[in-house]
Amino acid sequence: MTITDILTEFGAYYINSGQNMSRLYTLLHAKSATDQMLATTPTDDTVWRAAKASISSVMQPFQKGWTPKGTATMEPLSITQYKMKIDSEEYPDDLEVSWLGFLADNNTDRKVWPFVRWFVEVLLLPKAKEEYELDAVYFGKRKEPTAGTAGETYEVMDGILHARNQAILNSVTSPIAIGAWDSSDSVLVTQMEEFVDGFNAKYKNATMLAGVNETIHRRFLRGYRAKYGANANFTDTNSKVDFSNVTLVGLPSMIGSDAIWATPMGNARKLMKKTANMSQIRIENVDRLVKMYTDWFSGVGFVLGELIFTNDLDLGKPVIDAITPLAAATAGGTALTITGREFTGTTSVKLDTTACTSVVVVNDRTITCVTPADDAGDYTVSITNAYGTTVSVDEVTVS
Repeated sequence: MTITDILTEFGAYYINSGQNMSRLYTLLHAKSATDQMLATTPTDDTVWRAAKASISSVMQPFQKGWTPKGTATMEPLSITQYKMKIDSEEYPDDLEVSWLGFLADNNTDRKVWPFVRWFVEVLLLPKAKEEYELDAVYFGKRKEPTAGTAGETYEVMDGILHARNQAILNSVTSPIAIGAWDSSDSVLVTQMEEFVDGFNAKYKNATMLAGVNETIHRRFLRGYRAKYGANANFTDTNSKVDFSNVTLVGLPSMIGSDAIWATPMGNARKLMKKTANMSQIRIENVDRLVKMYTDWFSGVGFVLGELIFTNDLDLGKPVIDAITPLAAATAGGTALTITGREFTGTTSVKLDTTACTSVVVVNDRTITCVTPADDAGDYTVSITNAYGTTVSVDEVTVS
């Protein structure tokens, strides 16, 4: 806990002037919205297993002779759930000689001080739920932790985007080509209609929720009104694509992604184990240090990849947000740090057409490397993984 600014502003002492928890303000935490798209499956299995049953053509013209036709096939299906946790510790004694002294208590057992309950209920658990939504359930890329080092929030599990892109990479499902979202809101509505028109004919009338980022969802609502008029069977909460059973849902988890995905109800699943632990914390007091912790299992995925209906954007290629520094020496040897996402499985990093050296994929969001020798000039950086190659917008000046 850091209260340096409180001590600087209000002094290193406690004066009871009627302050209480109503004067403690927090920023809004994002709620878990993506779970409404998923069928929750409580299970003790680390890997949930099922099978896909199918049969080849069986009908044929009649003849008196025996001509058997049709082969049944059973294919294995699986979704993995992963163990994740919260570990937190605080010294509440720091509060006693500060303006925040009302959070302290005369009880020697620190874990029953008012601060602890407030901390758990207002900060700790809401923050974990926010990180699950914004970092894990959609963008998550599981990475086994390094012993003794806390891992990143997006490394707790493989998210929906990973499962969707893996199905495309494995040719289990094919994206529906509608291209980049148009800058016109009304044209975007047309693209949504084209997207639904691209569904497999057998599933065009199936009831589905379609996940998009919240900006695209709002643009759809504005575009629908602009295209068809305010009175054209429309309310500002009607997110249904016309003449279909597909309803758009704006998801906080998809911020920054231009993908859209839909699947019949029950095909997208969330596995859960020790579910109660997501809302309860074990609290221990050791030598005035209060330790708070819990752990549980969770995982998401699709039962049948063939039933993922999605567009042709955000297909798993690296996303490059920033490169630092944007200057390098002609002799090479300049250390670069590249931030973005989808760096897991990177096979090459190049400055122009020459491979960088000492490439380290720190995690799914960060790569470090060293520039090669090159002639003076401005060069892009390219990163390649199993899904393809992305070329940076920014250029590195070699001089």
